[in-house]
Amino acid sequence: MKLIGVLGGTFDPIHNGHIRVGLEVAEALSLEEVRLIPLNIPNHRALPEATALDRCKMISSVETCPLVLDDVEIKRGGVSYSIDTLEYLKKELVGCALCLILGADAFRSIKSWHRVDDLFSLTNVVVVARRGTAAIEQDGSYLDLGGEHTENPEDLKSSCGFVYFMDTPIIQVASSQIREKIKLGRSITGLVPIQVEKIISEKRLYKNG
Repeated sequence: MKLIGVLGGTFDPIHNGHIRVGLEVAEALSLEEVRLIPLNIPNHRALPEATALDRCKMISSVETCPLVLDDVEIKRGGVSYSIDTLEYLKKELVGCALCLILGADAFRSIKSWHRVDDLFSLTNVVVVARRGTAAIEQDGSYLDLGGEHTENPEDLKSSCGFVYFMDTPIIQVASSQIREKIKLGRSITGLVPIQVEKIISEKRLYKNG
């Protein structure tokens, strides 16, 4: 069974940390592709500063196998919920297993997600962290939601409902930090791909607000 990674976020803007995580997980788990899915309207955070079109354009500029843009949440409109996207992908990608890629903070908050009781019937979850995942593994609260811990990547190919913890050399950068640097007139070279920096400059994104 082919493995498809799902990496969502505002991508406001997409940066080298997003890209590195996607590539690290894809290489470690032999993912067929990683779908970069920009949300439309967030449920628990402020609205993105860049338009959906500009965010998609920035993601498209860095598409490289196995990273691909999927604008399903933009097209669907309204508030973006991961569960709706996973249901859509499950129907679209027949014969594939999904791996939802989450950072440690997002995974810790998973119990507050919309329709979280249905999550593990649709996908596996890959939790990435830079300084070891032992503390997150020991939490175990996800077990009450139907998740099952595995240390065998092969389990991810045969079913859904598994949680796999992965130490990853995450680049410590946040989109909010990048936006702040731009507002202050500081350089963002090295934080985002050159193509993204060019789009931000040409369209004068994040200059106001």
